[in-house]
Amino acid sequence: MQKLWHDWMRNKSLTVTGSLKRPSISLIIGWVKEVWERITEQMVRKSIVKCGISNKMDGMEDDALYEDFLAKGVAETEDVVDNDGYADIC
Repeated sequence: MQKLWHDWMRNKSLTVTGSLKRPSISLIIGWVKEVWERITEQMVRKSIVKCGISNKMDGMEDDALYEDFLAKGVAETEDVVDNDGYADIC
């Protein structure tokens, strides 16, 4: 959604006084719809495990929260940023 916002701002739709015009409600709703449709079932399942909502009771999935960071060699406190410059949330 952040990328959609930045792309929209690049058009520099300005008011008479030179301020950036606000996006319309319908445009924002379109952004939310577009981003919502990108969320896959697999992403939801992975997120539930990472949050510890439905981890296996035997402790086998306790490290799920950190597995992506460990696999990429990223410190726990660093943000993971893709080539597009936006931080990943999943």
